[in-house]
Amino acid sequence: MLIWMAAPVSAPTTDGIYANIARATRWLAYLRATRPDDTILAPWITWVELELTRDGRELPTTREKGLQDCEAVVARCDGLVVVGGRLTAGMARECGAFLRATLGHGFFLDLLHLGTEPPELT
Repeated sequence: MLIWMAAPVSAPTTDGIYANIARATRWLAYLRATRPDDTILAPWITWVELELTRDGRELPTTREKGLQDCEAVVARCDGLVVVGGRLTAGMARECGAFLRATLGHGFFLDLLHLGTEPPELT
C-alpha cells in the first residue's frame, strides 16, 4: 500500500517547526521499520524544510500551497496514518481530502494515542 503520513508541523517559532519536522522524521523511520511491505510517504517534510531554508519562516501563502499539495497527493494514496499526539488543522485537511477521495473506504491508521514521539524500535 501507498500510505500518507500526517503529523503536526506548525509551531509558534521556526525552531518549533524544525523540532516538529525532526519528530516527524522519527515517525517516518518508525513506520518504515514497522510496515516494511508498505510505502510510507511524507514529502511534506522536505517541502517544509525547503520553504524554511528559503524564507526563514513559515509564510501563510507558502503554508496554504503546501497544504494544497498535500491534499492532492494524499487523495491518490491507499492509506493514511496520523501520528504525533494531536490532530492539527492541517492534518484534518489531509484526512478530509483522503476520506473524500476514498469515500471512507481507504486504510486509515490513527496512532495519535501513542503520543508525540514514536515508540522505541527494539
